[in-house]
Amino acid sequence: AYQKLAEEDWLTGLYNGRAMEEKAGEYLKRNRAGSMILMDIDQFKKINDTYGHFFGDLAIRTIADILKKNARSIDVPARLGGEEFSVLLPGVDSSGAMIAAERIRAAIEAQELDTIGHITASVGVGTFPEHSIKLDELLDMTDQAMYKSKINGRNRVTMAKSADDEAEWHEVAFGAFMDILTKQKVPIPN
Repeated sequence: AYQKLAEEDWLTGLYNGRAMEEKAGEYLKRNRAGSMILMDIDQFKKINDTYGHFFGDLAIRTIADILKKNARSIDVPARLGGEEFSVLLPGVDSSGAMIAAERIRAAIEAQELDTIGHITASVGVGTFPEHSIKLDELLDMTDQAMYKSKINGRNRVTMAKSADDEAEWHEVAFGAFMDILTKQKVPIPN
């Protein structure tokens, strides 16, 4: 029972971030192909600020239920913390992962929640060994893909770019930086 508590997110019953990284690490050591989906609830702070934490928790539990419903028995759905989730998809290539991610994204958007209405999620997909053979690098690339979904209008799925697409990430980083500056009302010199 203690082991289960140490691996489980208290609010959702999903694996926690540490357990997910452990399982993904073990899986990678066995050197099989697989994919990672990362997702973030869009405008989560607004949900909490507008409706309160009870409804923020409802949104989190709703996504957890959708992940459980859409997971195969070998998949590892996890809540990484806050409003961020992941799903490890053993043996699934990048095109299969995009299909799975899109199915999850659509299921989230279709679900109507009490008081809040509809919520959406921004999703990133990364695949090993295609995008990286290192777990931390794969997570980072998948996280960047998720962020790209956010800055490109939210409620979408984006595939990670291979390491050789470095220039595009500089563009994304610059876009994110400008986004932060404009949100903070920092004057941008011409």
